[in-house]
Amino acid sequence: MGQTRKEWLQTVTAQLRCRRAVPGVERELENHLSEQYNAFVAQGCAPEEAERRTVESMGDPVLAGGALASLALPSDTAARNASPPN
Repeated sequence: MGQTRKEWLQTVTAQLRCRRAVPGVERELENHLSEQYNAFVAQGCAPEEAERRTVESMGDPVLAGGALASLALPSDTAARNASPPN
């Protein structure tokens, strides 16, 4: 079997530069992974098949994490960028 949901999630969050963003991103992605997994099970997939299909449906975790990393800025950086220069 390929990656598990947990392994996929760990790979995604390892890409985040802003460590303060990790808990929130983890919660959101865990919820999405669980919903997707449950949907596959409801469609009649065996648990192992549902796990595999869930991870596959989420795509490459390095690319997903990289995309999220570009959005997750530390609050001090965001504040500096929002303030006009003196």
